[in-house]
Amino acid sequence: MFGLKRSGNDKADVETTISDVETFYHQIGMPANLKELGIAPTDGQIEELATKCTFFGKRTIGSFMKLGHEEIKKIYQLAK
Repeated sequence: MFGLKRSGNDKADVETTISDVETFYHQIGMPANLKELGIAPTDGQIEELATKCTFFGKRTIGSFMKLGHEEIKKIYQLAK
């Protein structure tokens, strides 16, 4: 786990890494998504979370990759 050797296929490497992280979370008894946490946000709630995270569109988050409202919303949708 976490000893990823790059395959030259970025998408496959990302999917392998996500799977490894989820496996690690489960090994330590940690939920890997919102459903496992017992949370089922509506689309409206996800919109509100993304809006508040960006201080109502006044900032982005992240340093490696800047994330704005739409990117944050997509992450919350994927975490459902």
